[in-house]
Amino acid sequence: MVTLPNYQSLETIPLESGAQVTGLPLWSGSGAALTWTLDLDRLQSLLRPDTRLVAVNFPNNPTGFIPDHDTYRHLAQMCHERGIVLVAGEVYRGIEVDPTSTLPHAADLSPTAVSVNLLSKSYGLPGLRVGWAATQDTALLASLERLKHYTNIRNPDITQHLAAAALRISDRIHDRNRAIVAGNIALVAEFCAEFPDLLAFEPPQGGCVSFPRFLGATSAAAHRWVERSAGLRPLKQDAGQHRGRCLTRRRAAASPKSLRARLDRLVPGPALAG
Repeated sequence: MVTLPNYQSLETIPLESGAQVTGLPLWSGSGAALTWTLDLDRLQSLLRPDTRLVAVNFPNNPTGFIPDHDTYRHLAQMCHERGIVLVAGEVYRGIEVDPTSTLPHAADLSPTAVSVNLLSKSYGLPGLRVGWAATQDTALLASLERLKHYTNIRNPDITQHLAAAALRISDRIHDRNRAIVAGNIALVAEFCAEFPDLLAFEPPQGGCVSFPRFLGATSAAAHRWVERSAGLRPLKQDAGQHRGRCLTRRRAAASPKSLRARLDRLVPGPALAG
């Protein structure tokens, strides 16, 4: 089972491997009344007798949604009691708008849960190409290690040293990146407020990706123009559900001047004013 909407590989890799994949919608309501939520009753109703894994990512990509702590703990407990592995993508953990909303590592909540993280997102260090998986299940770790040997046995020494240095000052890095994201959220909110009949924007609770909804009429030409001009990617409507003419920001963690330039391409005025 995977959350919807999601980071594409969470869904496509299991499908390509031959697994049966069930989607867990993270929304309630529709249109202007749509809200993001993790409904455990809905999750329980969608579980199959042969469900073996539930994959989530919080702060969620692409919505920026974060469930509350109690709901997340209950999710981990529910999966463990049913013999289901919870795999949690935590790549945007650390740059929540409100640091108190930061969820515990899934691997700390259950002896079978797996936490997956890397340095590309919340740390802003994609060039190091370093990531990791953490779990209390030592047998699973050994299996993952064997699989890793088919891709690369080890990372270069320099990237390991730089990664270790980054982890030692993770709070400083996250504070810096959180401030950048907070400033850019304000810019996007200001921009969307200028077009209330066209754009509905719910600021992300965490991460640097948001899910604004486009309320106007659409066309293929309009989609191409929006993507080229503002760095926004329109998503096709999906049966009136969560994707209903939505836009995802691809570079919300860019410098404020860069983001302002992208937004100002859509309206008159100097791109780098202020």
